[in-house]
Amino acid sequence: MSVRLDARLASCSGFGFVLGAATAGGAYELYPPAKDHVWPMATLAAVSIVGILVLYLIVVRFGAVNLGDWLIVGYTVALIVAAGLVVTREITETLRDHVPENLGVKISALPAVKGVG
Repeated sequence: MSVRLDARLASCSGFGFVLGAATAGGAYELYPPAKDHVWPMATLAAVSIVGILVLYLIVVRFGAVNLGDWLIVGYTVALIVAAGLVVTREITETLRDHVPENLGVKISALPAVKGVG
């Protein structure tokens, strides 16, 4: 069984993806929060969630439940992709920084000089 995605559903999903990507980008720019000053990140998250829910309710009110669903799908996919990219970057940096020395792999092209100092 083949499912075709028509242009309206694709554009609605794309719009949701753009909103989710903008939210993720804003959160990335605000990270790490200043000490005792997490309000900008909390405000961004709250405004984003309320905004997408308001858009969903508007679309559903006009009788296009399918479009609203695809709006939420696009938004969610953007947040999942952004979270995956951040986690992948952090894991890569951790592995690059710690694993070679724990496995006994030399990370320098020059041999270590013992007894100097």
